[in-house]
Amino acid sequence: MNKKARIVQILREMKLDGITLEDLSREMTENPDFLAQKFDLLCLVNGVPHRLPFDQGRHKEPIGIFPFAGNWYLELAQDESQPRSSANEQRLPDRDIWLELYKLQDALNAQLRAMGKPLLSGSYFARGGNLNWIIRINGSKEPMPENYYPTDTLANIRYGASLEP
Repeated sequence: MNKKARIVQILREMKLDGITLEDLSREMTENPDFLAQKFDLLCLVNGVPHRLPFDQGRHKEPIGIFPFAGNWYLELAQDESQPRSSANEQRLPDRDIWLELYKLQDALNAQLRAMGKPLLSGSYFARGGNLNWIIRINGSKEPMPENYYPTDTLANIRYGASLEP
C-alpha cells in the first residue's frame, strides 16, 4: 500500500472512531513515547541520586534533567515570582547556560510537559556578575531577551548543578 492510500485509510478509521486532528496533536505532545528528543533524568532511587534514561527515569522520582553532554543538570523544581534575595546565588545557572537552555526550550518543554513538571517559561534569575540579571524564556526563536533589573524585580528561581561523577 502506498503512502497516500495508507493516509486515506487512517483518516477513514479516525472518522469512524471520532478521532480529530486535535486529538492526535494532543497525544503527540503529551505522550512521552512520541518525544522527538529525550534527555536523561536525575532521579532519586532509594534516596540516592542516579542518572537514568528518560524512559526509565520518568517512572521514578525525577528531580533534574540533563540537557547537555556531561554532568550538569537543571532541577525540575521551580519557585515562581520570587525576589532575588530568596535565591541561592551560587546555585543559579549563569547567563551562558541559560543561553544554551534557551536554544533547547522546545525539546525541554516537551519533555517537562510529558512529565507534568513546570515548563521553562517566563523570567528567571541568572548569575551575571553583581547585577540582577534576568533572562526571559518566551517560546521565541529570536535571541534570548535578557537584561539587568532593579533588585526588587520578581522572577522565577530554577537551580542547576553538576552531578559528581
